[in-house]
Amino acid sequence: MAYTSKAELVTRWGSQETLRSADRDPLDGVSEDAAIAAACLDACSLVDSYLVQAKIDVPVAPVPEVLTMHATNVAMYLLSQGVAVLTEEKRLRYTDALAWLKGLVTNKADLPGIPGQPEAAAPTRRVRATGGALVYTASKLRGGTGGLL
Repeated sequence: MAYTSKAELVTRWGSQETLRSADRDPLDGVSEDAAIAAACLDACSLVDSYLVQAKIDVPVAPVPEVLTMHATNVAMYLLSQGVAVLTEEKRLRYTDALAWLKGLVTNKADLPGIPGQPEAAAPTRRVRATGGALVYTASKLRGGTGGLL
């Protein structure tokens, strides 16, 4: 199953960036659909290799958006190899995707909606703070005994 595609690259990176990254002959200005397909296939294979290590059945279906996002960022990075459009942003998104995938393997990240993966806990709004006695109290600030003013 494909976790990313040319359409996802265009949606998430824009048609201009996808064209520039897939253009193997800069003189003709045409993106290479074969290069895009290969980058997407390689990205999906890489993602699957991490999912298998995390003991998640592949292919994942339905595909959660977070998986599509990371697979698309990996595909764009791979697509940009060997051409003069490999940017720092692409490299950072790629390393973030790998870190997230490694987090799946080490149980430090979750893949929501997948059987066997814990569901995200509902957020709580309670905050508990503890600490020592207050140093600045209202009476001390107003010039009461032991005050600073």
